[in-house]
Amino acid sequence: MLQSTHQFIDLKILFEISRTIILIWILKLIYDIIYTAYLGPLSNIPGPKLFPLTRLFISCKQLFGYRWKFLQFEVVPKYGKFVRLGPKLVMISDKDAIKQILTAEFPKSGNYKMLRMNEQHQTLFFSIDKTFHKQRRRIISPAFSIKYIASLEKLILTCIKDLVYKVDEMLKCKGDVLNIVNLIQICAVVGTS
Repeated sequence: MLQSTHQFIDLKILFEISRTIILIWILKLIYDIIYTAYLGPLSNIPGPKLFPLTRLFISCKQLFGYRWKFLQFEVVPKYGKFVRLGPKLVMISDKDAIKQILTAEFPKSGNYKMLRMNEQHQTLFFSIDKTFHKQRRRIISPAFSIKYIASLEKLILTCIKDLVYKVDEMLKCKGDVLNIVNLIQICAVVGTS
């Protein structure tokens, strides 16, 4: 009898501790939401009143295909070139500010190390070492230059013409059944070989 009473008291204490932990967690969550929305570093950026609380509002606009209209015709005219659309989401529609952000050298988060298959093996995408990243980027950057991409235009046009010709032929022979995804994949592979 005494042992079952003792177990009951232990369960009651465990329940009270669990309830207290859950209550503290909920209060912390509410505090974090309110702090991020109205007291944090982004709190001075204008935007729709409830948007700093959650990304749900802007996500709903996107879900129904109304996001771009909402941003272009309602948000930017009302709030300007810098608008807060979520707790940690800011839309910038000022070309000079965007250029400044894109050319600034921000440090990569240490979380990139966790994405590597091997901690010692660095890659261009997962390296946080600026020197390593700069060396690797310098090697591949010519492949993304405007001049090189423009030189591929003739090849791309040839591949597209071949693809369109093949689609026309297949539609004449087979009717209306055609695996366009497969044809585009073949076009991409043939174009690169």
